[in-house]
Amino acid sequence: MTRASPLARDTPLILVIGGHDPSGAGIQADIETAASLGCHAVSLVTCLTAQNTGYVAEVISTSASLLRRQFELLRDDLAPFAACKIGLIPTLEVLAVVVDIVRGLPAETPVVLDPVIAAGSGAALMQGEVRARLVEDLWPLCTICTPNAGEARRLAQAVEMDVEALLRRMSGWTLLKGADEATADVRHHLFRDGNLFATYRWPRLGGSYHGSGCTLASALASALAHGKPVATAVAGGLDYTWRALVDPLDIGGAQYLPRRFSR
Repeated sequence: MTRASPLARDTPLILVIGGHDPSGAGIQADIETAASLGCHAVSLVTCLTAQNTGYVAEVISTSASLLRRQFELLRDDLAPFAACKIGLIPTLEVLAVVVDIVRGLPAETPVVLDPVIAAGSGAALMQGEVRARLVEDLWPLCTICTPNAGEARRLAQAVEMDVEALLRRMSGWTLLKGADEATADVRHHLFRDGNLFATYRWPRLGGSYHGSGCTLASALASALAHGKPVATAVAGGLDYTWRALVDPLDIGGAQYLPRRFSR
């Protein structure tokens, strides 16, 4: 086998970890977003799902041993990962593997955690006991966590806190998303070490969107992979996601999809 020249390695690699959504969110959103922003995503699929844009029928977890083996083969073959993005973690066994993977990455590798607890339709995707362990074991290892307001409340409840106390406890960055709140405009709040760093306001769009959170988190990871500072990556990721939602894909389902490749 002839190896490519090191001069050809001009595309950052992003390790994306999450569930497969056959309708276009999840790991597919990660791959599309990374590609559209000049990165290459290598994927660890945590689970298979039977779902469409409006309904989740079944979630089948990947075995912990297979997930670990997938990562080891990627790590042994590829250039170092420039960033890591984590989405749906369905079970404690998968969570334990993901924690080991993140701990094994070089310390400078930025890690984006999008704690997917439920589908946009409201169907539960993450087992209840996983939430507390995610807060205790995984979140502290990550560069930035991107829960929406409802997810933040459920994660805080899992460790018997309110959201304000949870944010004060977490060092690093948290982007608390507000699209699921009943406000006239959409307000996202960026925290650093528990302190409010910036607030972003966007006009609220009509319609319902499938995979917007995955798109935003992967856009953040892509910007970080290109060496952008966290605050710059957040602002750019929000702008990218807004543009993807203003002109969405209508594939005939219950929800629109973000248009991750501009036309």
